Amino acid sequence: YPMCAKKMKEETTIVNSLMPMVSDKKSMFGSNDLFQATRLDAMTAVTNLDGTINVSKPVAKDALKSFKMCLDASLKGSKFAGTTWAPLVTLIPLSKLSNNPEMQSVFGELKFVNSLVRPLSTSDTLSEQAAAMQCLANLTNDKQCLSSMREAKYNVAALCTNRLSCPHSKLIAEY
Repeated sequence: YPMCAKKMKEETTIVNSLMPMVSDKKSMFGSNDLFQATRLDAMTAVTNLDGTINVSKPVAKDALKSFKMCLDASLKGSKFAGTTWAPLVTLIPLSKLSNNPEMQSVFGELKFVNSLVRPLSTSDTLSEQAAAMQCLANLTNDKQCLSSMREAKYNVAALCTNRLSCPHSKLIAEY
Protein backbone atom coordinates (compact mmCIF):
# COMPACT_ATOMS: atom_id res chain seq x y z
CA TYR A 1 0.00 0.00 0.00
CA PRO A 2 1.46 3.38 -1.00
CA MET A 3 0.76 5.12 2.32
CA CYS A 4 2.25 2.26 4.30
CA ALA A 5 5.28 2.12 2.02
CA LYS A 6 5.79 5.87 2.45
CA LYS A 7 5.79 5.54 6.25
CA MET A 8 8.09 2.54 6.12
CA LYS A 9 10.54 4.37 3.86
CA GLU A 10 10.58 7.29 6.29
CA GLU A 11 11.51 4.85 9.05
CA THR A 12 15.00 3.96 7.80
CA THR A 13 15.36 1.13 10.31
CA ILE A 14 13.31 -1.11 8.05
CA VAL A 15 15.41 -0.54 4.94
CA ASN A 16 18.57 -0.72 7.06
CA SER A 17 17.41 -4.12 8.34
CA LEU A 18 16.53 -5.45 4.90
CA MET A 19 19.58 -4.32 2.93
CA PRO A 20 22.05 -6.53 4.85
CA MET A 21 19.93 -9.57 3.90
CA VAL A 22 19.99 -8.50 0.25
CA SER A 23 23.74 -7.85 0.32
CA ASP A 24 24.84 -10.87 2.34
CA LYS A 25 26.76 -13.54 0.44
CA LYS A 26 25.51 -16.34 2.64
CA SER A 27 23.65 -16.71 5.88
CA MET A 28 24.78 -18.48 9.00
CA PHE A 29 23.18 -21.58 7.43
CA GLY A 30 25.20 -21.30 4.21
CA SER A 31 23.92 -20.31 0.79
CA ASN A 32 21.09 -22.85 0.70
CA ASP A 33 17.69 -22.21 -0.85
CA LEU A 34 16.17 -21.11 2.48
CA PHE A 35 18.71 -18.27 2.60
CA GLN A 36 17.97 -17.53 -1.07
CA ALA A 37 14.25 -17.26 -0.24
CA THR A 38 14.99 -14.92 2.66
CA ARG A 39 17.07 -12.72 0.36
CA LEU A 40 14.31 -12.84 -2.25
CA ASP A 41 11.76 -11.67 0.35
CA ALA A 42 14.07 -8.89 1.55
CA MET A 43 14.75 -7.66 -1.98
CA THR A 44 11.03 -7.79 -2.80
CA ALA A 45 10.29 -5.67 0.28
CA VAL A 46 13.00 -3.12 -0.56
CA THR A 47 11.77 -3.00 -4.17
CA ASN A 48 8.19 -2.43 -3.04
CA LEU A 49 9.28 0.30 -0.62
CA ASP A 50 11.52 2.16 -3.01
CA GLY A 51 10.38 1.34 -6.54
CA THR A 52 14.04 0.95 -7.51
CA ILE A 53 16.86 -0.61 -5.61
CA ASN A 54 20.18 1.13 -5.23
CA VAL A 55 22.70 -1.61 -4.74
CA SER A 56 25.98 -2.40 -6.41
CA LYS A 57 25.93 -4.53 -9.54
CA PRO A 58 27.49 -7.63 -7.88
CA VAL A 59 24.92 -7.52 -5.07
CA ALA A 60 22.08 -7.02 -7.56
CA LYS A 61 23.37 -9.94 -9.61
CA ASP A 62 23.43 -12.26 -6.59
CA ALA A 63 19.94 -11.19 -5.54
CA LEU A 64 18.56 -11.61 -9.07
CA LYS A 65 20.03 -15.13 -9.13
CA SER A 66 17.74 -15.89 -6.18
CA PHE A 67 14.75 -14.54 -8.12
CA LYS A 68 15.70 -16.62 -11.15
CA MET A 69 16.08 -19.82 -9.13
CA CYS A 70 12.69 -19.28 -7.49
CA LEU A 71 10.97 -18.39 -10.78
CA ASP A 72 12.48 -21.38 -12.60
CA ALA A 73 11.46 -23.74 -9.78
CA SER A 74 7.91 -22.36 -9.75
CA LEU A 75 7.59 -22.71 -13.53
CA LYS A 76 8.64 -26.36 -13.26
CA GLY A 77 6.20 -26.94 -10.42
CA SER A 78 9.04 -27.89 -8.10
CA LYS A 79 9.75 -26.64 -4.59
CA PHE A 80 12.09 -23.83 -3.69
CA ALA A 81 13.07 -23.45 -0.02
CA GLY A 82 10.72 -26.32 0.79
CA THR A 83 7.70 -24.47 -0.60
CA THR A 84 5.79 -24.42 -3.86
CA TRP A 85 5.77 -20.83 -5.08
CA ALA A 86 3.49 -19.22 -7.66
CA PRO A 87 5.46 -17.60 -10.50
CA LEU A 88 3.68 -14.31 -9.76
CA VAL A 89 5.56 -14.08 -6.43
CA THR A 90 8.73 -13.33 -8.36
CA LEU A 91 7.29 -11.83 -11.55
CA ILE A 92 5.74 -8.79 -9.84
CA PRO A 93 8.96 -7.55 -8.19
CA LEU A 94 10.91 -8.52 -11.31
CA SER A 95 8.66 -6.25 -13.39
CA LYS A 96 9.68 -3.35 -11.11
CA LEU A 97 13.37 -4.29 -11.09
CA SER A 98 13.46 -4.74 -14.88
CA ASN A 99 12.27 -1.15 -15.23
CA ASN A 100 15.50 0.11 -13.64
CA PRO A 101 18.00 0.87 -16.45
CA GLU A 102 20.94 0.07 -14.16
CA MET A 103 19.55 -3.42 -13.51
CA GLN A 104 18.65 -4.31 -17.10
CA SER A 105 22.14 -5.42 -18.08
CA VAL A 106 22.15 -7.82 -15.11
CA PHE A 107 18.99 -9.45 -16.51
CA GLY A 108 20.88 -9.90 -19.79
CA GLU A 109 23.94 -11.41 -18.11
CA LEU A 110 21.78 -13.90 -16.21
CA LYS A 111 19.88 -14.87 -19.39
CA PHE A 112 16.50 -14.04 -17.87
CA VAL A 113 14.71 -14.02 -21.23
CA ASN A 114 14.29 -17.80 -21.19
CA SER A 115 12.74 -17.68 -17.71
CA LEU A 116 10.45 -14.79 -18.66
CA VAL A 117 9.24 -16.37 -21.91
CA ARG A 118 8.14 -19.60 -20.23
CA PRO A 119 5.18 -18.07 -18.34
CA LEU A 120 3.92 -16.71 -21.66
CA SER A 121 3.64 -20.19 -23.10
CA THR A 122 2.82 -22.25 -20.01
CA SER A 123 0.91 -20.11 -17.50
CA ASP A 124 -2.86 -20.24 -17.46
CA THR A 125 -3.24 -16.99 -15.54
CA LEU A 126 -3.36 -13.71 -17.38
CA SER A 127 -1.75 -11.92 -14.42
CA GLU A 128 1.40 -14.08 -14.70
CA GLN A 129 1.51 -13.62 -18.46
CA ALA A 130 1.03 -9.86 -18.08
CA ALA A 131 3.82 -9.57 -15.48
CA ALA A 132 6.18 -11.60 -17.67
CA MET A 133 5.24 -9.46 -20.68
CA GLN A 134 5.92 -6.30 -18.65
CA CYS A 135 9.38 -7.60 -17.74
CA LEU A 136 10.15 -8.38 -21.37
CA ALA A 137 8.88 -4.97 -22.48
CA ASN A 138 11.12 -3.27 -19.90
CA LEU A 139 14.10 -5.33 -21.01
CA THR A 140 13.86 -4.34 -24.68
CA ASN A 141 16.08 -1.38 -23.70
CA ASP A 142 18.97 -3.75 -23.04
CA LYS A 143 20.81 -4.94 -26.18
CA GLN A 144 21.69 -8.37 -24.77
CA CYS A 145 18.12 -9.04 -23.65
CA LEU A 146 16.68 -7.78 -26.93
CA SER A 147 18.97 -9.99 -29.00
CA SER A 148 17.95 -12.97 -26.84
CA MET A 149 14.27 -12.18 -27.47
CA ARG A 150 14.92 -12.32 -31.21
CA GLU A 151 16.30 -15.86 -31.02
CA ALA A 152 13.93 -18.24 -32.78
CA LYS A 153 14.09 -20.81 -29.98
CA TYR A 154 12.15 -18.48 -27.63
CA ASN A 155 9.32 -17.80 -30.13
CA VAL A 156 8.63 -14.37 -28.59
CA ALA A 157 7.49 -12.82 -31.87
CA ALA A 158 5.25 -15.79 -32.66
CA LEU A 159 3.74 -15.75 -29.16
CA CYS A 160 3.03 -12.02 -29.28
CA THR A 161 1.45 -12.00 -32.73
CA ASN A 162 -0.77 -15.09 -32.35
CA ARG A 163 1.20 -17.09 -34.91
CA LEU A 164 1.20 -20.19 -32.71
CA SER A 165 -1.80 -22.46 -32.47
CA CYS A 166 -2.11 -22.31 -28.70
CA PRO A 167 -4.47 -20.43 -26.38
CA HIS A 168 -1.52 -18.66 -24.76
CA SER A 169 -0.51 -17.00 -28.01
CA LYS A 170 -4.06 -15.76 -28.59
CA LEU A 171 -4.31 -14.32 -25.06
CA ILE A 172 -0.93 -12.61 -25.29
CA ALA A 173 -1.65 -11.18 -28.74
CA GLU A 174 -4.91 -9.72 -27.39
CA TYR A 175 -3.05 -8.31 -24.38
